[in-house]
Amino acid sequence: MASLLSILADVPQLNIFRDSMQVIPGSAARFDYVSLAFWLLEIAEKQSSKKALQYLQQYIEAKEITILFVSAIEGIKLSHSSQVTESIRLVPWDDLPTTQQKDVVLRRSITTKGRHPSSLLIHEAVISKTHVPQDEVNTTKLISLHYDDSDVVLCAGLFGPSAPRIVASWVELPEWMPSWGAGYSFPPQTEPSQEIDWPSEAYDSLPKLYKILKSLEERKQRYFRVPLDRLNKAIRRVSQVDSAIDTGIALEALFLSDQNDDRGELTFRLRVRGARYLHDSLDSRIPVFRTLGLLYRLRSIAVHTGILPDEIDGHNVREILNQGYQITAKAIIGLINNGIPDWTRLILE
Repeated sequence: MASLLSILADVPQLNIFRDSMQVIPGSAARFDYVSLAFWLLEIAEKQSSKKALQYLQQYIEAKEITILFVSAIEGIKLSHSSQVTESIRLVPWDDLPTTQQKDVVLRRSITTKGRHPSSLLIHEAVISKTHVPQDEVNTTKLISLHYDDSDVVLCAGLFGPSAPRIVASWVELPEWMPSWGAGYSFPPQTEPSQEIDWPSEAYDSLPKLYKILKSLEERKQRYFRVPLDRLNKAIRRVSQVDSAIDTGIALEALFLSDQNDDRGELTFRLRVRGARYLHDSLDSRIPVFRTLGLLYRLRSIAVHTGILPDEIDGHNVREILNQGYQITAKAIIGLINNGIPDWTRLILE
C-alpha cells in the first residue's frame, strides 16, 4: 500500500485526487490517493490489474461522464422498453444489469413492502468530471443536479389506466469511474400500486403525449398536473371514499377550472362538457353524462358522510369508479394532444 501510494502521488495526471472532493449529482465525497488505491486494488482483485489501469486511464482522459438517473417503478409491467425522449426511457426491471445500487433497492423494497419493482425509468445525463476543494462543493452546480421525471410516470399511468409510482431512485455511475458510488432516495411510503401489463399502444403513444405536454408553457403544464396526480392517487386508494373524492377533483380540474359558479350549476356543466367533449353522437354521450352524474354523487356522499354504499341507483360503486378512471384518463390524453377547447363553442355548436 505504501509503495502504491507513493507511485500515485508521483503521477501528475492524478493531482485531482490530492486533498479534493469528488462531486457527483446529489453528493460529494473525499476521494484521495488512499481512496484511489483501495479502488484500484478492489478492481484488480475482482477483474485484473490490467483492467484496473485501463479504467484509471479512461477516467484520467475523460472530461465528461455519462451517468444514469434511475427510478424503480411499481404498477406497470413492460414487455420491452419505450424510448420516451432522447435521454429518457422506460425499461423492464431486468433490462438494467444488476449493480450494487439496484440490489440494495430490490432488497429494501421486498423487506419493506414484500413487492418487487416491475420496471425502471432511466434518465441518461452527461456530467463534467469534477474535483474541487471542500469549501467549493456547495457552489458547484453539479451537487444539486436533479431531474424531476414524475410527469413521465404520471403520463405512463394514463394507459390502462394504471397508477405507477416511484419507489426508489439512485444514480448509476460507470464501472470505470473511481468513486465511492452514489446514494439512494426512498420517497415516503404511500398506498401501493396494483401491477398491470402496460398496454401495447402505450409504447408508441407515451413518447408523443409526453413531448406535447413538455412543449406547453408552464402554466398549461400545471393545469394537467392536478388531474394527473389525482387520477393516479384515486386508482391506488384502498378506500373507495378517497377514490371517489380524488376522481371528482380530477374531473373538476379538467372540465371546470374556469368556473366559480354555484355547485349545482357546476355539476350539470361538468356532465355536459365531459359528454360532449368525449363523444360525437347523442347515443354515446348519454352514458357518459349519466356516469359523470353518478361519479359526482359519489364524491358528494364521500365528502359529506365519509362512507359509500356498495351500490347507487342499481350500479356497483366499484364499477362506476373504474369507469370514472377510464373517462378521466381519456379526457387527459385528449386535452393534452388537442389542446383545451373553447367550452362555450363546444357546447353550443
